[in-house]
Amino acid sequence: MYTLKSSDKHLLIIKIIRQTFNDNQQTTVVELGCGTGENLLALQNYFPNKNLKFIGIDHSQAMLNRAREKLNNKIELLHGSLTDFAQCLQTKPVDCILLPAGTFHHLITDQERQDLVNNIQQTLRNETGLFAIYLFADSLIHTEATESAANTEDKFKLISVENTQENDNEWICKQIFEFNVPPKIQLSWRLRTCSIVKLIRLFISNNFEILFCCVNGKKLLPYNENISSSLTNNSTPIIIVFRTRKNTN
Repeated sequence: MYTLKSSDKHLLIIKIIRQTFNDNQQTTVVELGCGTGENLLALQNYFPNKNLKFIGIDHSQAMLNRAREKLNNKIELLHGSLTDFAQCLQTKPVDCILLPAGTFHHLITDQERQDLVNNIQQTLRNETGLFAIYLFADSLIHTEATESAANTEDKFKLISVENTQENDNEWICKQIFEFNVPPKIQLSWRLRTCSIVKLIRLFISNNFEILFCCVNGKKLLPYNENISSSLTNNSTPIIIVFRTRKNTN
């Protein structure tokens, strides 16, 4: 099992943003669950264009404080959750919304997942805006704490895991991390596994369509029936790019 290398992940995100970027008008890109700002820092360095605005949103003040140190206040950072971020943005239209690895799994209930979709619909520019989700393989969520489970750059260390199986064959996984950036603190959260089929069904039922996906960790490909069959294998990380369907009425 693997996660995407940072360089590969950032190249894929760059390709997604290019699908929405227009030199003649300001393009707004929002990262939900921006954490310590790793992705935003890479994107800021790659896109120095004044017409491209990045916004990071996270529910953890500790994460946002670390992100502010990295980004030197050059990117707007907002405190909010996956289920109410539309309030933070004050209904301003957004051209691209990014949901990084593992973030969707913080939504424990079906209602929370629906609330995320509702907030995306309220903020994403209709018919042209893109929503990209990087979904971890379930095997990386339902895991055990090990000495190697650490992020050396931001000094994360997974120190405790508690797994409980749900009736729908998904798992609720409580994880505790040590965040070793002075002052040392512990962060605790719960994650819920999610099948690709269930995720796609959620967005399709809310009038989204799939434009692109990445199933091999390297290429962002147009979505078609052949790729659709590959998405059911949730043993590797997957990136899916959605757009709201055009209204044909």
